[in-house]
Amino acid sequence: VRLDKNWIQDGAPGNGGGLHSGGGDVTITRGIIADNMAVEGGGLWTNGTLTINGGADGDNDDDDDAEDGDRSFFTVLSGNEASGDEAGIGGGGLYVETGGMASVRYTLINGNTANGTAGSGGGVLVADGASATLAFSEVTGNTANRAGAGIELFDDGSTDDETTVSLRQVYVANNVIDEGAPGNGGGLHAGGAGAVDVSMSTFANNGAVEGGGLWINAAGSLTMGNSTVTGNSSDTDGGGIYDNGGASIALSSVTVALNSADNDGGGLFSASTDMFTVQNTIVADNSAGGMGPDCSGTFDSDGYNLIGDATGCTVNGDDTDTDGQNPMLAPLAANGGFTPTHALMEGSPAIDSGDSAFDVDQRGMTRSMSPDDRGAYETEGGGTSTSTGEEPQAGAFALGTPQPNPSAGRTRVTFSVAEAAPVELALFNVLGQRVLTAFEGPVSATAPQTVDLDVSGLASGVYVLRLMSGGDVETRQVTVVR
Repeated sequence: VRLDKNWIQDGAPGNGGGLHSGGGDVTITRGIIADNMAVEGGGLWTNGTLTINGGADGDNDDDDDAEDGDRSFFTVLSGNEASGDEAGIGGGGLYVETGGMASVRYTLINGNTANGTAGSGGGVLVADGASATLAFSEVTGNTANRAGAGIELFDDGSTDDETTVSLRQVYVANNVIDEGAPGNGGGLHAGGAGAVDVSMSTFANNGAVEGGGLWINAAGSLTMGNSTVTGNSSDTDGGGIYDNGGASIALSSVTVALNSADNDGGGLFSASTDMFTVQNTIVADNSAGGMGPDCSGTFDSDGYNLIGDATGCTVNGDDTDTDGQNPMLAPLAANGGFTPTHALMEGSPAIDSGDSAFDVDQRGMTRSMSPDDRGAYETEGGGTSTSTGEEPQAGAFALGTPQPNPSAGRTRVTFSVAEAAPVELALFNVLGQRVLTAFEGPVSATAPQTVDLDVSGLASGVYVLRLMSGGDVETRQVTVVR
């Protein structure tokens, strides 16, 4: 089904630009809902049961294809607009009204907006007493003026029913509130007593005035496991996750890295005294203009956390926690599974030093019998290797040392593969963003290959050169100087 360019401009109530479901059951399979406009629910509006599903065969058996990067069979909600001015009126892509239930799978929710004066939920808005479950989906590039550029839980207490959102294997990225009032929750905003459950998901590069990745109200709750919060930014406090004070928040086997706040709490910000719990979690490599580069506030530990810099925060825990160490995270990358992760480099203190509550990691890979790795990623054989120790040679998978290194202009590297196969050699910055593709194509195993990298246009700093072929991965650090 395709629903596009349908507009409700001045109607009352003006709900559901592409589709309005006033109760009952609706199922959308492999649809395109694009460039529609309404006061509320620019793309879709429901107060019944809405099922959105991609699927090459219209079923739920396509997990492997999705994990391999195939999005061709996904349903798309894109470019839809909700123009309502009130705080609870929004939902650029999807609006789930009180009493409604939405199940969303194999769906791309991207480039939607809630652009009213207090518009919320650029991608998705879940109203008081409604629920939404998302799996194997992406919520990317959405915007809002008030809160929840990606996802908004608008729990205003108008009903006694719980307002819930569940995310499993969901990528929430590049959702932004530029100058909103209050401008909370770039990736997700949970108001009132909204309850959020997140597993095997990644929040990356979202931005807001407060709570760049996620913002949780004092009466709300967040349970997050086997997930990654990375590269998010806040103009004030809480680059990664913001706790408004009193929220019940529990992070278990989560990696919180490379987030930033102009004020306090680059990674985590807590206004609670005893309600924010972390376990087997990495909080490191974040930055703040004020207090607490990695965390600000008070946190309770259930053990086995690695905090890079605990300055500005109090972590009440036991002697299994570690602080002041570099977890040696590789750039954010597609390391298997549906969502990108930060692999652990060889020699990371997070390897074989933790105790996860889960049998698998974020990618769905089996964790060690004991001990586990800390954070969302479980290594195989001791970490993502910077080198196998082998020099590139015929019949061996190896990545040589770039020369010269550091470099201000060009550097040369040699690599080899164990068998003829397609190969990718690419350079990434510390945020996991690809800055250069050095080589891409089939390679013979009969002889090593030599490639020149032109880094003259890159800013000074440390980059990661990654060689990938099938399931084999090797990395080398490249330092650019000026």
